[in-house]
Amino acid sequence: QCPILTKPFHNHTKIVAIKQQSNEANVYSWQAYKELNVKGKNMHDLISGEKFTKKDVIVLNDPENEEFNKMRDINNFHHIKNARLLNNTNQKSNVQHLSITAQRVM
Repeated sequence: QCPILTKPFHNHTKIVAIKQQSNEANVYSWQAYKELNVKGKNMHDLISGEKFTKKDVIVLNDPENEEFNKMRDINNFHHIKNARLLNNTNQKSNVQHLSITAQRVM
């Protein structure tokens, strides 16, 4: 839920985080950030009041950006792809070392 607009976050909500100097971040809906910070030319965090730049804004969810959504798809994660490749090669190599009877059962 956005702490400013009190609207709940959904899969179709664009969400941003504003990084603080203390290695923390406050999370807002894109609508709150756009209306109160960008349009209002107010580059102060809405909760803490700390100044920030556009470089401090991190997009956490953007349902309209296809490239961003592809990066977040778990099937595209490097370690997931490699684990699948390793499992496939291990299964093939294991079958070669089984006896003929075991291979028929498998």
